[in-house]
Amino acid sequence: MKTFRSLGALTFALAVGAAGCRSRPREAQPSGPAISARLERRLSGHTKHVWSVAFSPDGRTLASASVDGTVRLWPLGGGADAAPRVLRHPQGVTSVDVSPDGTRIATASYDGIVRVWRARDGVLERALTGHSGTVWTLEFSPDGRWLASGGEDKTVRVWRVSDGALARTIPAHDRIVWSVAFSPDSRLLASASFDRTIKLWRVEDGSLARVLRGHGQAVLEARFTPDGSLLVSGGDDSTVRVWRVAASMIRSQGDQPINSRSASSMSWKVSDGVIAARRPSRKSGRSISRASRARTCKWVRSSRQATRKKMSVSMPVTASI
Repeated sequence: MKTFRSLGALTFALAVGAAGCRSRPREAQPSGPAISARLERRLSGHTKHVWSVAFSPDGRTLASASVDGTVRLWPLGGGADAAPRVLRHPQGVTSVDVSPDGTRIATASYDGIVRVWRARDGVLERALTGHSGTVWTLEFSPDGRWLASGGEDKTVRVWRVSDGALARTIPAHDRIVWSVAFSPDSRLLASASFDRTIKLWRVEDGSLARVLRGHGQAVLEARFTPDGSLLVSGGDDSTVRVWRVAASMIRSQGDQPINSRSASSMSWKVSDGVIAARRPSRKSGRSISRASRARTCKWVRSSRQATRKKMSVSMPVTASI
């Protein structure tokens, strides 16, 4: 489930209009179909930072997780005016996700516990213990079999959804694990860390498939594209990097070794309204760069056909290579 985190936000919206954007130079003209966005609703109730939000698969419920120790389930359908159901925690909540079938809600907290709730009535089903510090991220696998979590203890843990059993503990990184994400086929698990790396793990046996290096600072997010062919990462170095994921990464340790070129990357750096795209040259290994000035407005779009994935922020990128 893709996460949209907002530090310092006491309220959030389902759609965010463009704001605070730099003006496009007079000579530049937008290309392609026009995109519009408007504020649909403003949901208020949290008293501290909102860390994470997630849609239910049918798009009728929005879950929001906050440092105030609550997850609020906002109805978006016919009962949109009804008060949200509240899932209370003893400490702040850092991440929330909804299972692919919509029957369960998973939450992560400062107290190091992963909790699984029954979606229909908000009853706590399981409290999964094992992490030794704050759990910062979690996600259900698309096939609904697994729940992955990562956090302050530098580990990634994979839990079996059917009974809550801990399937494996992976000593994944040298620093905090900030993001986990399953591939669409549930066979790979990506973890992003403050140690500046993204690592790809085979869900089948927990083995390491690939280490992706390139970010100059902490990596804050990593997500697969819907077809699983690309992995996108973003970090404190102000870049967004796009990695091509080869099918060979899914092989188990007993299979042929992974080709050293099975992952390649392209990155965008955003600074002062300029988006610069960069990718390595296949012949020389040096970087080829292009830059163009683009309007870096942020906006969020949702629909009833939205997948179970978490809200994402879209940004028009006009650079070409």
